[in-house]
Amino acid sequence: MQKRKSILVLNIILLMMVLMTGCTAQKKESTIKDAEIALITSFSTVEDHSYNQSLWEGVKEYGDEHGITYQYYVPKNATSESYLEAIGIAIRHGAKIVVCSGFIYEEPVYLAQDIYPEQKFILIDGEPHTADYSVYETKENVLPIMFKEEESGFLAGYCAVKEGNTNLGFIGGMSIPPVVRYGYGYLQGIDYAAREAGIEVNVRYGYAETYEPTKTVESIAAKWYQEGTQTIFACGGNLITAVIKSAKTGKNTVIGVDVDQAYLSDCVITSATKHLTDAVEKAIASCYDGTFQGGKTKILGAENDGVGLPMTNSRLNNFKQSDYDMLYTEIVEGNIEISNETDPIDASSLELTNTKVEYISLGDLDE
Repeated sequence: MQKRKSILVLNIILLMMVLMTGCTAQKKESTIKDAEIALITSFSTVEDHSYNQSLWEGVKEYGDEHGITYQYYVPKNATSESYLEAIGIAIRHGAKIVVCSGFIYEEPVYLAQDIYPEQKFILIDGEPHTADYSVYETKENVLPIMFKEEESGFLAGYCAVKEGNTNLGFIGGMSIPPVVRYGYGYLQGIDYAAREAGIEVNVRYGYAETYEPTKTVESIAAKWYQEGTQTIFACGGNLITAVIKSAKTGKNTVIGVDVDQAYLSDCVITSATKHLTDAVEKAIASCYDGTFQGGKTKILGAENDGVGLPMTNSRLNNFKQSDYDMLYTEIVEGNIEISNETDPIDASSLELTNTKVEYISLGDLDE
């Protein structure tokens, strides 16, 4: 009971902060156009060629097709208060549907669902909870959408081995559940293909604890490539550009993430993707056609075409469309079990047999 009272007090305090911020920011908001559908981005604009852009395309496609106004908002700072403020600004400018980009909105949406009960929230890659993770609660006006990243990671790892690689790498962004699922799926796909081929594969594995293309990421990738790593799965937004820069110095390759990143460079052989644009467009459509299923989390995976590899633009030489279709079907039918473990410290539950993993603490390295 005491915990519930504390949460209620916190909600009231934050509501007052949002309303006060709205008053002081009124002049700054005067140039913002009203819009019925809003996207609140994570860290960057809708031209990041990755996560935010894919969500924005889903918003834009639905809005354009149905003649509904839409707008995006970039929070001022990387804080829960700033995220909640951005949500408030969008709603004051007419937003009835608010799409929130990523796990950073889990706490803000937990609060916003009570502050703005008439609005519908679509939370991508997260579930509403308190700041201390002690309470998870999704109200009827919130639709959280999660993905089985481990499945697309598995596909990426499997095809990397089928391409003849025996020395692979994984550089993740932040060690958060979606990134960990991508990484552990990657390891499982590598091991599955290695067992089929009767070979052993070495993998260097670590989290950079950033999504930015820092010099540290670039130097790590360069070192790995120089020491024999053939392909690196760059799993973290913009950091892929640093890995690509290192890959270009030799005959090395890169695997992208979230969206098809083949356009970034000829060295990107494939990408482990989530069908973000389609998920957002369908979720928005459900708000208008009466099929919105708020109050519970929707999970998208291979069985509902929520994840995969973009084979149309792939630069894979040995792993063909027919191979992909066969493997994908095996996953859909449940014939291949893929763990969705999210402990970034301990991957022992994966029970790898033909894969030797060297875990490297990348976040501790100096810039």
